[in-house]
Amino acid sequence: MKITTILKLFSIFVFTGLYSCSSVKSVQNNFASTTTSLAYLYDSNPVREKKEAALIIDVKADSLVIKSQAEVEKKHAWCVPLIAVNIWDSEMQCNAGCNMIEEDVESFVQKSFEEEVDRSCLLNVTTTDSALFHLEIELDTMQAIGPYKSSGFFYFILFAYGYSYYEYAGPALSSLKFRYKLYLRDDVVFEDEYCTQVYTNQLQGKGGTTELQKNYGVSMVEAMSESIKLATEFVVNRINAYIESV
Repeated sequence: MKITTILKLFSIFVFTGLYSCSSVKSVQNNFASTTTSLAYLYDSNPVREKKEAALIIDVKADSLVIKSQAEVEKKHAWCVPLIAVNIWDSEMQCNAGCNMIEEDVESFVQKSFEEEVDRSCLLNVTTTDSALFHLEIELDTMQAIGPYKSSGFFYFILFAYGYSYYEYAGPALSSLKFRYKLYLRDDVVFEDEYCTQVYTNQLQGKGGTTELQKNYGVSMVEAMSESIKLATEFVVNRINAYIESV
């Protein structure tokens, strides 16, 4: 076997050994390296004929539980660096943070509810305190969390060698939980708690590129966006059901 071939195989062996021991920090840096907008497309059925009554919306996030910074935590990892064989398997848990989101969460949710009411609610949205109806939203929890897995092997025996390594990101779970109340003047018409869950697709990559880790972070923010969209449509539909019943 030529010296150049041996050196090449040795380089691959060293690379796979180093890659199998990649740090949590490097994954976290790539995972949270891109900021993504929560903006989404409003596609609910628009209401053309509205009632005369108006609705004011008040979103509160004083007790909102959401991480300010993205976090990656190692769940388990093992590596067997033998003379002729190198095998590894690891799993990390990725948590999305506010530093991955372009908008302020509270302001975005406020705007999203106002836009959805203006589009598909039987009531008119307003910002004046004299409105007949008052919708109060108290955000509780907003998060996106999921696994990031890496596994592979490399062997080098006499004149034969082979290797394989893959990364799997997700599926991640995005959840949004909040409490809401609808007031008619000072009386509570209805109140309840709402929780929605959205899963991302599982992403798969080969070779340990940073692009997969970046895309995983983006997909989590997009899942958060979908959670907000579902929440606004749900609450507006409930308001419409009440208005139609009275």
